[in-house]
Amino acid sequence: MVHAADFAELTQYRGKDILVVGAGNSGSDILNHLAGIDTGRVRVSVRHGPVVFPRRLYGIPVQRLSPLFSVLPVRVAGALLSLTEYVAFGRLSRWGLHKHPAGGATRLLESGISPAIDDGFLAALKAGKITVVPAIERFDAAGLRLVDGQYLEPEIVISATGYRSGMEAILGHTGLLDERGVPLIHGAEQMDGYRGLWFTGMRPRLTGFFHLAA
Repeated sequence: MVHAADFAELTQYRGKDILVVGAGNSGSDILNHLAGIDTGRVRVSVRHGPVVFPRRLYGIPVQRLSPLFSVLPVRVAGALLSLTEYVAFGRLSRWGLHKHPAGGATRLLESGISPAIDDGFLAALKAGKITVVPAIERFDAAGLRLVDGQYLEPEIVISATGYRSGMEAILGHTGLLDERGVPLIHGAEQMDGYRGLWFTGMRPRLTGFFHLAA
């Protein structure tokens, strides 16, 4: 088992049978990299598909649209995220990436799960180089069983199931963190008693971290 944080050199994945667990931001980034090398079988285990952005849409960097998304009501922004994905890639459920019922903007707001960025993953998925499989039910000494009964024995399992901030040891006593260890304030926001303390990069935003840092 390899965590996404320890993904390391691509050369160690050449020719390997690989299972990536999770297709969110970090999982999709890993799949973007794997799509560009000569691997063996690559599968990705998901419960729900992510909202996926292209880098560019009709030649326009999609990131430039993020200020518009960020000021819209959450439901409207979620609908536009889905529409952008559909215009760029078509109906991804045909390849096993089914939408989360909450929608991309709601998941970002409530869980900090940001849209994924495609850079080769979806082309590899449509070409059959990458296959979507259901969630994992359990591991054993030899392999793992999926919730649909399939039994897999991949050579490498890459866990892309998220990160914690790791800030509890530093700020856990201050009341500045929520139950997930994420700061309650971000960007230009301030909290009484801690004037002059800012956070950026700890909670994903559609506008990106450079906008918050400014």
